[in-house]
Amino acid sequence: SNAGGTDRTITTVDGDTSISGSTVAYSEVQIKGSTNNGSTIDLGQATSNSRGFFSYLLSSTNIQSLGQGLKSFWAEITDNAGNISQSNAFTATIDTVADVIPSISSIGGSDRVISRVSTDQTIQGQAAAGRPVTLRATVPAQGSGASYDVSLGTITPDNTGAFTYKLTADKLRVLGQGNGYLLTASQRDGLGNVGVSAASSFSIDTVAPNSPSLTKVGGNDSVITSTTDSVIQGTADPNTAVTLRVSTNGTTYTTLATTTANSSGFFSHTLSEAELLTLQQGAGQYLLAQSTDSAGNSSTSYPFAFGVDTIAPSINGINLGGVDSIVSSNAGDND
Repeated sequence: SNAGGTDRTITTVDGDTSISGSTVAYSEVQIKGSTNNGSTIDLGQATSNSRGFFSYLLSSTNIQSLGQGLKSFWAEITDNAGNISQSNAFTATIDTVADVIPSISSIGGSDRVISRVSTDQTIQGQAAAGRPVTLRATVPAQGSGASYDVSLGTITPDNTGAFTYKLTADKLRVLGQGNGYLLTASQRDGLGNVGVSAASSFSIDTVAPNSPSLTKVGGNDSVITSTTDSVIQGTADPNTAVTLRVSTNGTTYTTLATTTANSSGFFSHTLSEAELLTLQQGAGQYLLAQSTDSAGNSSTSYPFAFGVDTIAPSINGINLGGVDSIVSSNAGDND
């Protein structure tokens, strides 16, 4: 008889749970084994073929009952008279538990939502060093309680066991949009047993909000002259965060201020004195509005051209009453 392959180690690898042997043709063979405390367990029954060969696959219940470690197995047959013949016992080791179970530490950022933000599309975790890790997502089928699995890819952890995997655009298209996704990481150990991580839930929202629009900067003339003449207004998707960015050349933009669109999608921001001081004087400046949704997806408006003129014109000195600055009836004193 034999079990567990050539190394007599019963693992989760296909074929390793088979117990085989030979006896009288067409016999009912009872397969038995011993537990860690020496108790005998009836594992199941097999029927030998015309050549006397029989084979029995240990079930997960059998393995759970036997436990891990070195075990004894034997076969028994009973003839018509009730006489029992027993084979010699043979030993095999049960090792069906992976030595390392992978773990997933991050997917989709702190909110577990995969967005268009690059860092949101990264999966991080820990496993045994140097052995490939397979990542798999369970995708909920829309409109039903069913689901299906999608293989995302494999990654080999570094020498500390850490791994980082970047989701591709193709995989994101296959996964679609929505909530209720589950991610697992699996890895085989040296014997072939597969360790599977706990499932991590996540959502996908890679759809950007509608592009915002700037409608007013500094009044009807689009020139900012003071804080009271520095109102910036526009529209964006309701309740999205809006970042206002300014540029003097239309190429390089820096953040000027932030605001939030209301439930109707309207936003308005009046520049503070400190914000106004960051602007350069003159025409030919540009403003962008960038709206960002709760998942981190963003979209940007078209540039809005405006000018800044907050410096009052200078006035030359006034002379009145001639050289002595006394107004009299003398000619030229009243000029």
